Amino acid sequence: MKTQMTIQQAQGRIAELQQAIFTGVEAWKKAGQLLVEIIENDGLALADIAEQADLPIDVLSQLEKIGRNQLVPQLLLAEYPAARKLERLPMSEQERLMLEPLEVMVMKDGQPDTLLVPVRHLTGAQVRQVFASNHVRGLSEQRQWIESQRPQAGEPVKMSVPYTLTRKGSVIFNQGCEMTAKELLRIAAQLQD
Repeated sequence: MKTQMTIQQAQGRIAELQQAIFTGVEAWKKAGQLLVEIIENDGLALADIAEQADLPIDVLSQLEKIGRNQLVPQLLLAEYPAARKLERLPMSEQERLMLEPLEVMVMKDGQPDTLLVPVRHLTGAQVRQVFASNHVRGLSEQRQWIESQRPQAGEPVKMSVPYTLTRKGSVIFNQGCEMTAKELLRIAAQLQD
């Protein structure tokens, strides 16, 4: 663990790092704007530009989105689970969600509770819960989503692999099998009945 003194000594370099990152983001914006100008004024396709510039077309595609103000530049290199979902949202939503934490509904002792989670810290499961295909779910929509993910008690499991529920509360599979999490939860629900 670094001492407070070491951290204070690094403050100047940390500020320099922040400035370099900011400069890079501004360069991405400028590159995106230039790319859009080339596409619109010179009539070139992305594939032609990619070949001429010796750049991957997927990078140019993202830069075009930045240049057209459809993508927040910070998402260009983002690797956290919510990044790809953010890209599908309008620019104003991307900017807002990069700054404000999201409300995430959790069930605590059978009762709904709310967490405020920064978008960068959402888990994969939370991303599936919070993001619909084209918008962020509100708390009531999240509650409906949570309910829809619960296995229905009376719903029998349909599997091609035979299994037996024992009186001792265990399951015996008669051969190796593969199943989804939903199928596994249904079997677990049958054990509790």
